[in-house]
Amino acid sequence: MRVSNFIELARPVSDDLLSRFVQVAREEQQRAVEEGARSDMDALWAAPAISEAWCNARLGLATGNLNWHSAIQIITAVEAFMRKGASERQRSL
Repeated sequence: MRVSNFIELARPVSDDLLSRFVQVAREEQQRAVEEGARSDMDALWAAPAISEAWCNARLGLATGNLNWHSAIQIITAVEAFMRKGASERQRSL
């Protein structure tokens, strides 16, 4: 849910502002480590890492700094992960 919320906020912003979202995601990862996250399996660390990957893929696609195919693969995988989580939450209600 954290990834979905983050990306829904980041989706409509300009590329310049998207770089700020990357920075916020990195800061959240650092806070998670400071709060005791010891593994990338820890949701406190994983959610901002996934969000950062999505933002970096969008930026890489926009600037041409990332191979088009790779960027699309990352964006698609993260968005599929979000949709799967959302549908599982709806089924549990």
